[in-house]
Amino acid sequence: MTDAPRQAFVVAHTHWDREWYQTFARFRVDLVAAVDGILDALDHDDAVPRFLLDGQTAVLEDYLAARPDARDRVDRLVREGRLVVGPWYVLPDEFLVSGEATARNLLRGHRTSPLGRVHRVGYMPDSFGHIAQLPQLLQLAGLDSFVFARGLDDRADDVGWLFRWRGPDGSEVLAVNPCEGYCNAGGLGHAELWHAHTARAVEPARAVAQVRELFAKMARRPGHDPALLLNGCDHFPPQRAGGPVLAALAEAFPDTAFTVASLADFVAAVREHTPDDERPVLAGELLGGRDNPILSGVWSTRMPLKQANTACQDLLTRVVEPLHAAAWARDGHAWPSGLLDLAWRELLRNHPHDSICGCSIDAVHREMETRFATVRETGEQMVTRLLRCWTPALAPEPDGDRQMVLRVANPLPRRRRAVVDRLVVLPPGSGDPAALRVTDAAGRPVPCEVRQVRHLERFWGVDYRALLAYEDQAARLDTYLRRFGDRIIGDGTEGDTHDACVTLRFLAPDLPPVGHAAFRLTTAPGPSVRAPGAVTTGYAGDGARLENAHLAATLHPDGTIDLLDKATGRTFAGLNLLEDTEDAGDEYDFCPAETSGTTFSAGAEGKVRLQDRSPLRAAAETTFRFDLPRSLEPDRRTRQVRTTPCDVTVRIALEADARLLDIATTVNNRAFDHRLRAWFPAGFAADAQLTGGH
Repeated sequence: MTDAPRQAFVVAHTHWDREWYQTFARFRVDLVAAVDGILDALDHDDAVPRFLLDGQTAVLEDYLAARPDARDRVDRLVREGRLVVGPWYVLPDEFLVSGEATARNLLRGHRTSPLGRVHRVGYMPDSFGHIAQLPQLLQLAGLDSFVFARGLDDRADDVGWLFRWRGPDGSEVLAVNPCEGYCNAGGLGHAELWHAHTARAVEPARAVAQVRELFAKMARRPGHDPALLLNGCDHFPPQRAGGPVLAALAEAFPDTAFTVASLADFVAAVREHTPDDERPVLAGELLGGRDNPILSGVWSTRMPLKQANTACQDLLTRVVEPLHAAAWARDGHAWPSGLLDLAWRELLRNHPHDSICGCSIDAVHREMETRFATVRETGEQMVTRLLRCWTPALAPEPDGDRQMVLRVANPLPRRRRAVVDRLVVLPPGSGDPAALRVTDAAGRPVPCEVRQVRHLERFWGVDYRALLAYEDQAARLDTYLRRFGDRIIGDGTEGDTHDACVTLRFLAPDLPPVGHAAFRLTTAPGPSVRAPGAVTTGYAGDGARLENAHLAATLHPDGTIDLLDKATGRTFAGLNLLEDTEDAGDEYDFCPAETSGTTFSAGAEGKVRLQDRSPLRAAAETTFRFDLPRSLEPDRRTRQVRTTPCDVTVRIALEADARLLDIATTVNNRAFDHRLRAWFPAGFAADAQLTGGH
């Protein structure tokens, strides 16, 4: 038979989604049964000499948590190279997590694999596309080959099933794109793929027909010999009746040598057949959907999950770790490896493609919210304790509480300025709180404002000092005032029974990179200092205007913004225009309806207010009602005529001397089946962009 290759490598495997259409807890029950069966097959079935337990070590970690008694058995099979695991910890969506998270994923996969042995192939069977720098990351991890299903475009006809994939830095890996994906030989001998999960009989003759059809498809592109048969699929057990199936294949294809092996064995044979330097080269992202869809709609599904993930990644990599590194290097503080390991583990467990993509059931994503909260609370408390080491919340002796010092940390690798809001507690005898001033470590005054003074019974003023963020301080104070009100508030004449709780804003003008600076509080008389590039505010027509030395922004009632860049003299008009269109797709893809309808927020009637008129940081806000079609009609071909009101709040903020305008848009969504986007028309065309994502 002309289509048959000389060599065919059969890789027994399962692809295990830790959570998806079931929760992690339910899938783990299935996982224990599946891995029990895999271990039994490896020990007792000659047709299963090796088994690939997906490309991630987390599933083995999950299994051993439930079956610690199987540890020795697992270690033995991994040591013998028969149970193949890793190299990843989880199989992520690369476009929704940071580059650092991707690197930590690989590192953790290597570290958590039994005996430190991992699969030496960068296997990612089902991720929705691949970032351009993945060849570089794989090479840095000692992996020089890559097996994937999704991402090739029309160039597939030219490069075939195997090619050299080149990253931006020139790193290359041998890329393998299996014909028909990672389930191309799953359920051999069954009429339906899912029958592999049942006790239905395996028909070797049917397996022969299935492989014959697969060989014919492989022959349509270059690189089909040796052939790769991936014998498994999602949550699959080992192939039943593997011996008779292999015997039938050997008889039907006498010129083909069938070998049950690992992906590493296949890669070695491929290289022996054709050296890498004789293969075609592809460079850049793999985002084509030629044979398998990319499902790019998931990049904006369940946006709160994406926002929480970015916040947690930034907290660990841009705040917690840099500050602790500085404390370790400069002050001899112990490196908190255990706590960081726990935080990263929880974060990475939210990075599998079905999790971070937001395409699982609601219960899965509720569990993700809990993991994100664990990461956030761990990281924030680590920073809080570190700052307490640098500047204790309370002095060793009560008299020292009047010597007030605020320490501002800068985790960034460059000097910066910052406008700081803080609630400080002045004990009795500290002087007039309204006269509070701030000086730097050298005694020079810095721009500051006393925003508000409240006098509270001493008990209620104790715990504000220990809170990391001003927002947390303000929220706690607001809770106390709402719940207890007149019982705890004084007028400043109570003497020793009350503290002064002062809301303070000041400019920290020169914070050292990856370090901290001290600022002293005093009520002693002294000069005041005006902030450079101070913000001015006012009303302009129907809008509110914020302006500093670099920018001028006008917020209109409908939430749109006009922004003047003084350096170029260019005005960008109509920014933040909301556009709403129906979505007749599913959890994976956006799809317009047969009769499409789009609604814009332009001209919506709103009320603009200047919320904060401080020269250090000013803010304006508008609220308006955005009437949207309630949902699609039952036939999903058009939007309903009936509308539902969705309240929108747009807030802009500008700091003194800043070149950046902060914009926050909040929508109280009451509509269904729709896609909401914000327009920021630049007014010019560009062939490149700088972005914080991939």
